[in-house]
Amino acid sequence: MKKLLPSLIISLLGLTGLKAGMHMNTGTNGSSNYNSGIDEARYKEYESQLNQVYLQLLKSVDSENQKKLITEQEVWVKKRNSIVPANPNDPYKEKSTETLARTGVLMMVQKEVFKSRSTPASEDAHN
Repeated sequence: MKKLLPSLIISLLGLTGLKAGMHMNTGTNGSSNYNSGIDEARYKEYESQLNQVYLQLLKSVDSENQKKLITEQEVWVKKRNSIVPANPNDPYKEKSTETLARTGVLMMVQKEVFKSRSTPASEDAHN
């Protein structure tokens, strides 16, 4: 079985890494009362989907990568939770966007883990 490279996990997880100031409200920007329609219930649904994918991925990697994944996820959650809505009338838009993006990235990592497990050892020697 090909061991998943820690750098692969880190690089893929970094795709949704929040950068300082990203999606932060830096002041009034003339926002309208536009609402994306993402309410708390839908946001919690997105978060539930993320948690399911995260737990599946966590179970599928070795202990070394589990530790890295846990640390990365904790950092990501803190950053995601610190997002200040750009529009107070639409408080879940940015957090939902980040949560959906993170779910997609974790699914990509999970796909790579399963793909590496299905690669015969003889193919590993050629890669």
